[in-house]
Amino acid sequence: MSESHQQRRLRWQAIVQQHRDSGQSIAEFVRVHGLCRQKFYSWRRRFESAAASEDPSAAGQALPAADPETVSPAFVRVVPTESPDPSGGRFEVRLRRRRRVVVRGGFDRAILIAVVRALEEA
Repeated sequence: MSESHQQRRLRWQAIVQQHRDSGQSIAEFVRVHGLCRQKFYSWRRRFESAAASEDPSAAGQALPAADPETVSPAFVRVVPTESPDPSGGRFEVRLRRRRRVVVRGGFDRAILIAVVRALEEA
């Protein structure tokens, strides 16, 4: 008997949540769990789109401005990753509540500080 659409949706919803809770990169998570990366991205996008349509006020909102001079320093875990672009590396900042920010070479320090501050306060 084949899986119904609702069952498949619930299964993928649980998988996407499990990834969020894992702290793993998507590549690592799908490899460990034997999942198709494209399907994972497709289902994650569906859930994100559904969440955005439930709260349209959240879409396109500007982040609050932050003064880099007044932001308190805090420990931030940096996870280096290989860069496919030899001209600049990238790193991932892992925040509380399993939030992550991927930063590529040439980033603006003040903007990164403002983004981290806004995410940590949200």
